[in-house]
Amino acid sequence: MTVPLNPSNAPGFLIRRLQQASVQIFAEKTREAGLSTVQYGALQVIDANPGIDQVRLSQGIDTDRTTITRVVHRLHQLGLITRRSNPKDRRSNSLRITPRGGAVLEAIADDASASQERLMSPLNAAEQAEFMRMLRKLVFAHSDLGFTGTYAAAPAEADEAPPVAPRRRAAAGGGGGDDT
Repeated sequence: MTVPLNPSNAPGFLIRRLQQASVQIFAEKTREAGLSTVQYGALQVIDANPGIDQVRLSQGIDTDRTTITRVVHRLHQLGLITRRSNPKDRRSNSLRITPRGGAVLEAIADDASASQERLMSPLNAAEQAEFMRMLRKLVFAHSDLGFTGTYAAAPAEADEAPPVAPRRRAAAGGGGGDDT
């Protein structure tokens, strides 16, 4: 006789529930901006890498090409990024953040950080560091399942993920739902 699976003891179930909590907390904290977590991540990567193409962007945030196409389309519709044909490869677009996109990043940066702090708040500082170390180890260990980005290439024992921080702007506002 097999013992039925108890979801509260299943890592996949708990990871999914934590991801749902993370998205909800982010949405509550950043509601006015109207961006999903994936859109916000893409905007950060575009800000940190002016001129990035969609393939590199999809790799940078570990998402598939179909999703990144919708994300880029939405960010462009909102006037947060520009898309220009890459002069070196007409098949790809060069993406840049607009002043409006920079202003949105600036406006929600504190709230986005606060959402992460709230998510991790049940853990003390040592537990947070250990949780992040173990989480990275699991993500990196399963990179063979289709993760394509820079994070998948990091060593399993890495203490920190590669940085993806927006560049500083001289003046506020400057700068070059579902998950899409």
